[in-house]
Amino acid sequence: AQRAAHQAMQAYAEVVFTAEDRRLLDATRRSLDACSGSWQKVRDMARNSKPEEVLAVYRATVVPVFADLDRDLRNLVEYNSNSAVQSAASLVSHSRTT
Repeated sequence: AQRAAHQAMQAYAEVVFTAEDRRLLDATRRSLDACSGSWQKVRDMARNSKPEEVLAVYRATVVPVFADLDRDLRNLVEYNSNSAVQSAASLVSHSRTT
């Protein structure tokens, strides 16, 4: 899943053409990397630790970075949705004047 997410980010990076879109993509990539690191730490710990210790580390480290990733993905989707609506409106407006 992590590899697929990184591949999707790479594919998306090829079609980014505004500074804001690039900023949002970069934030999402950082959040995705943080999630990967946090999750790996918890997975490694789960092999040799008590479940309650693993759960505490999960709640303290993984949950916050997943919340950041969720926020960043939502921001990226919202930006693209708004951009699509604006582009469509511009095309409609332009077609009416020509």
